[in-house]
Amino acid sequence: MNIRLSMKRILLTGALFLSLLLAAAPSMHAQSGAARGARKADPAVPAAATLPPSTLPSDGAVLFADADDYVERKFDEFKRNKMPYSTLLEAEVRKQQTEVAAQHAAQLVARGQLKGTDNYYLGLLYVLAGRRELALPALRRFLAETPDAKPEFLQRARYVLATQDANANQLDEAEALFAAYAQNEPRTPVELFRLHNALANADYQNHKLEAGAAHAAAAYQLVKDPQTKLADQATRTKLIGGAGLALADFQFKLKHDAEAVGVLEELLRVGLTMPAAHVYDDALDRLVEQGHGDAAWRAFEASANADASAPEIAIAEWIDQKPVTLAALRGQVVLLDFWATWCGPCQVTMPKLKTLHERYKDKGLMVIGLTQLYGRVRNAPLTPGEEIGYLRAFKKEQHLPYGFAVAADEANDARYGVRNLPTTFLIDRKGRIRFIAVGVNELNDQTLDKAIKQLLAEQ
Repeated sequence: MNIRLSMKRILLTGALFLSLLLAAAPSMHAQSGAARGARKADPAVPAAATLPPSTLPSDGAVLFADADDYVERKFDEFKRNKMPYSTLLEAEVRKQQTEVAAQHAAQLVARGQLKGTDNYYLGLLYVLAGRRELALPALRRFLAETPDAKPEFLQRARYVLATQDANANQLDEAEALFAAYAQNEPRTPVELFRLHNALANADYQNHKLEAGAAHAAAAYQLVKDPQTKLADQATRTKLIGGAGLALADFQFKLKHDAEAVGVLEELLRVGLTMPAAHVYDDALDRLVEQGHGDAAWRAFEASANADASAPEIAIAEWIDQKPVTLAALRGQVVLLDFWATWCGPCQVTMPKLKTLHERYKDKGLMVIGLTQLYGRVRNAPLTPGEEIGYLRAFKKEQHLPYGFAVAADEANDARYGVRNLPTTFLIDRKGRIRFIAVGVNELNDQTLDKAIKQLLAEQ
């Protein structure tokens, strides 16, 4: 099964000054096809409370700071109350943020006699509120009426206007504002990346492929640069993957197939070394679509010279396996399979893993089935002890001879960039990830068996 991947538009969403969280907006291509594996579901989200009337003074800086910090404040509150994170919860909080921003914008407008930085803060409040038709005039008024404002305010207004104009396909205005932003200070690599990305997306939609490819290439280089400071490694891998796919799309459209394949093969290497299974899988899927399925084997062979080691796994409980670390397993070939009991494709792959275990266990292969505690089975809540018992019974019923490693949370998924289940990592005797397989796929099965034989032969 293949997934039709799309090039994502990266938008500015909330927490304009503090957050590096990026939301994926409507893509250049509609997705089609079936996912290779099962996606994790989010827990239920509590209903939002009605927002109380604002008691803040009608000062633009105060009102914007309150709305801009809303998401961070709420998640600090959730952390104190030990409420688990979910994407649905984040979506609900960001919806509340738009309501707060709209309320504060109305309060500022009601004050009247707005001038100077009032229009700056009003525009930013309208951006948070999702009211583009009101945000852009306010920010344009600010730039026109206050050319001697603080440089950081002028740059912020240019950045937001350029992003919004690009998203609205107003290319001439967006390019002019981008040029002004790029020629002035302060500017950051992250904001330059977002502007290049937004302009590349707009150019793609308007069939300006040469201009768009230039923006896409600049965005890709920026997000790969270690000097571009991002929130964490997971954010970097997500953006590298999206930017690389975008650049490859442009190059394929321009008939620069060799360059496009080169980018996608680089993404395979990124996926193996960071590691980031979703980057590897997305790139391989595109390569297979273009008739380059053998790229996985080339990446496997090239990874023999890599320096990066597989991240250590954090395990709360082992089932039918003595506690062990990946570091302690150096000298063996390790097949690390991420799975869950609720995942149908995972159960399809289990007989294959059983066969591999029985065929190669005496030659140096160790299979580890890595899952986590979800706190429920078929919507029935379970204590950790009850869930461990359920996993023991499941293993026995399925006649699985290899050991289970049970994590307490999703930390291992984040370390390995796991997005779909099952996802399998093949680790060589030196502790390096050499191959990744996602979902149920005949080509993956064939390559995995071939790769295991090769790694067992290596010393």
